[in-house]
Amino acid sequence: SVPLLAILVSLLLAACASAPRPTPETDDPHLAKAYRVLSTTPLIDGHN
Repeated sequence: SVPLLAILVSLLLAACASAPRPTPETDDPHLAKAYRVLSTTPLIDGHN
């Protein structure tokens, strides 16, 4: 049925959008720390 398909597609898209992205390798310790912080801390831009 169409509504069931729409629900399944929506769930699949939501799961893909929230999947963690791989972090690029870096030799910079500050950039590595920034990646670690950003991967564990929700970042909300409330400016706009």
